[in-house]
Amino acid sequence: MDRYGKLDSGVLINAPKGVELDGGAWQIPPSAEWLTANGYKVVKETPMPEPKPHYAYSFAWAEKDGEIVQEW
Repeated sequence: MDRYGKLDSGVLINAPKGVELDGGAWQIPPSAEWLTANGYKVVKETPMPEPKPHYAYSFAWAEKDGEIVQEW
């Protein structure tokens, strides 16, 4: 199953683990259709580049092609 989330000022907000549907029934986990209809996008993590001596990597999240992608 894909991971979903939203970006808020560059901060990744993960999708809920469960949602209450109309009528009070719970759906755990939420369907991909529900997540996309509510503004959540697929989150893609990328591998960290090869380590360099005396160099520290940090990552950020960005929206690209309808997905949220991890950038180094």
